[in-house]
Amino acid sequence: TKATATDALVFDVAANDKQEARQGDIVFKSTSGKTGKVTVKQAAAEAPQPSTDPYNIKNLDALAAFVAIAKTITADKTVNILADLEIPAAAFAPIDTVRCVIDGQNHKITYTFETAESVKDAPVAGNIGLFRYAAGTIKNLNVSGSIKHSSEAGSGTYHIGGVVGYLDGTGVIENCNNDVALQATTKCTHHIGGIAGYSNGDTVNGCTNNGNVVCFQKCGGIVGTTHGTVSLLNCINNADVMANYNYAGGLIGYEESDVTLENCIVN
Repeated sequence: TKATATDALVFDVAANDKQEARQGDIVFKSTSGKTGKVTVKQAAAEAPQPSTDPYNIKNLDALAAFVAIAKTITADKTVNILADLEIPAAAFAPIDTVRCVIDGQNHKITYTFETAESVKDAPVAGNIGLFRYAAGTIKNLNVSGSIKHSSEAGSGTYHIGGVVGYLDGTGVIENCNNDVALQATTKCTHHIGGIAGYSNGDTVNGCTNNGNVVCFQKCGGIVGTTHGTVSLLNCINNADVMANYNYAGGLIGYEESDVTLENCIVN
């Protein structure tokens, strides 16, 4: 009836691995034989929600969140890929536009895209890749899968690349590897490259292509067509390149302007 000290009782219980609701009783018995009971209850834990942070992509939900706002992300922002991702073919569409920094953290994105879309049907349809259009920096990213384009003959101009279809302005692709097989054999104006389909005054550095490139014309192991001042540095092409009509190259399919080539290898 009269306390002279306070004691702490510590109870160790097994981890609640199943996250289910549970309860237990703690029974006390005094030296005089009186008993008391304390009931301890633990509510069911909420299931962890998948991360949808568009700037730190760990899963397909976060990738979808990024795609929804990609056009609005400014050049000073960085988006990190934090896990390998495999996109179901039925769910994949090329990401329209990026101007920010994409850091793949050496992870791999796998996708498959087969289309007969035409530029006369949609203005962005002419750019095809994991990214349709990029004017930012894409680095430390690996891609694998396949692209097959089969639009009707003479339907427009297409820029197709394993990483990006059209690399523009101050765009940079650095330390990226492509294992996407590229095929576009209809009689259209094609610019197809293992890394980028068309490079308009950009830098591609430290990239490797392992995906075969087959097209009607203007196809290269690294870049399909170059325009403006373009630098290809420390790049390797390990794959076959074949044009059914003309202009095929181990590194570049067609040069429209000055290109700096340094330490590049064709195997």
